[in-house]
Amino acid sequence: MISERVKFLPKSGDGDTLLPAVIAVMIFMTALALVGAVALGDGIRGWSASLEGQITVQIVTADARERRVDTESALRLLRATPGISSAEVLADSEVMSLVAPWLGRIPADSGLPLPNLIDVRLRPGANLNTAA
Repeated sequence: MISERVKFLPKSGDGDTLLPAVIAVMIFMTALALVGAVALGDGIRGWSASLEGQITVQIVTADARERRVDTESALRLLRATPGISSAEVLADSEVMSLVAPWLGRIPADSGLPLPNLIDVRLRPGANLNTAA
């Protein structure tokens, strides 16, 4: 009686084989999404852990001589700070490779004023007071 009024419902017994297949596909898709979420979470945790142990200090001054003096002062201060294992100035070629995705390949002697970048590595478990 109901199937006479509602034409889009299958007659009894016609959809019995389709329902288990639909449920199986839904379970497979759910499992696939769960595995993807777990893998993504592990990747993000690993990436985050690699960033926790380092900071970058940027020295921006237009005058090259003043920038060099400021960089040397910052290096002395960083190397004397407890919790820092190393502090090294990145070469101009490394800085150029960092800005290349935005500015393209620019020759090192182009006259583009680049900041000095100091790569600072922290000791594991160090609690560095960056404000101080």
